[in-house]
Amino acid sequence: MVRDFREAPRETLRVFLQDTLLLGPAAPLLAQLEQHLPQALVRLTASAEDSCLGLVAEHCKAQGDTFSRCGASPV
Repeated sequence: MVRDFREAPRETLRVFLQDTLLLGPAAPLLAQLEQHLPQALVRLTASAEDSCLGLVAEHCKAQGDTFSRCGASPV
């Protein structure tokens, strides 16, 4: 009998960060995702179409997408 001791592959949570948004303010949210989803690899993607989750301004969300505010708007 042969046993495989490698870890099972982890799910990947692909996150799109709108290019006009800064990574610094988004970092705490990304850290919380990693903390609360330890079975998932959180990875940034280059396009919204390739993502599971998008961090975008409300007026830039795709039609049919749900918008949830996750921070204060700049003044």
